[in-house]
Amino acid sequence: MVEKTIGDLLRENRVKSHLTLSDIEERSGIPSHYLLALELDQFTILPSESVESCLLKYANLVGLSPETILAKYRGEKETPLPKEEPKQAVTPEVTFPDKAEVPQIAEKPEAPVVSVTTEEEKASEEDSSEKEGSYKPITGTRSSRYRQTEPSKGNSWPIVVLSAVAAAILAFVAYTVWTQTSQGQKMTASSYSVTSNQTSSSSSTASSSTSESSSSQAPTITTEGSGNQLMATISGATAPVEVSISYSGQSGSWVSVTNTEAGSTEATLNSANPTLTANLASGTTSSVITLGMTEGISITINGQTLDMSALTVSDLTYITLTIQ
Repeated sequence: MVEKTIGDLLRENRVKSHLTLSDIEERSGIPSHYLLALELDQFTILPSESVESCLLKYANLVGLSPETILAKYRGEKETPLPKEEPKQAVTPEVTFPDKAEVPQIAEKPEAPVVSVTTEEEKASEEDSSEKEGSYKPITGTRSSRYRQTEPSKGNSWPIVVLSAVAAAILAFVAYTVWTQTSQGQKMTASSYSVTSNQTSSSSSTASSSTSESSSSQAPTITTEGSGNQLMATISGATAPVEVSISYSGQSGSWVSVTNTEAGSTEATLNSANPTLTANLASGTTSSVITLGMTEGISITINGQTLDMSALTVSDLTYITLTIQ
């Protein structure tokens, strides 16, 4: 649990005593802006020689032990708080699905080479062989010699048969390649469709989980108070408790939130910087929101809007949050 600061102790005991800053100012003679600085632990705003005397007066009026408050102040002054080292961002690893395998296309077989020797080539080969050999006299009539040299027409059938076989082989190879290509495209389309359906299903599940998570974080807020004091009780808030202050005016407003993860978060909101968002520290049961002015200010806690209609003062205002 977070240890309460001097400002937390002063403010809580003042609220328990049903006293306002104006009451403390009348009884102690300390200006209200110095009292606010004490509750926010901003001791450097006060003159250094007046801090301890102001703390003693304030502690007496709200029923705290002055010696305890003074010892706590001196201990914090001598022992500065260690600085937090910035956290390094972690880059998530991203994995990608394997690429769909593409079927390999069978290589086109080469067509067989068929050598065909015609009758004319045979005749020329015989003539050359005759020329190389011994000379033989030509005998017989002219008609008989013409019949011997005339080529036979019936020998062209082997060429036609071989051409038909080659064409059949080429057609079979083309059909095989086309079939394998079509099957590969169908397999790729099916894999893509299944992957898309799985991705859509995962997105729908993630959206449903996000909707259920955000709806379960909405807390119940009850408020009471008036004037410049408002006390809000938050029930059912899921950690971490996020406080968001938005400003829609023109001139600007100074705001602060205590007991956050950074200790105390403050900023001046205007048109250039309209929002302050801070998470309360783990285990925190109370926090105080201070507003320099309420006009144009809206506050949400874990997305739930805080009702500020009971505040009737437009300048310095205090909102005490109690986390249950």
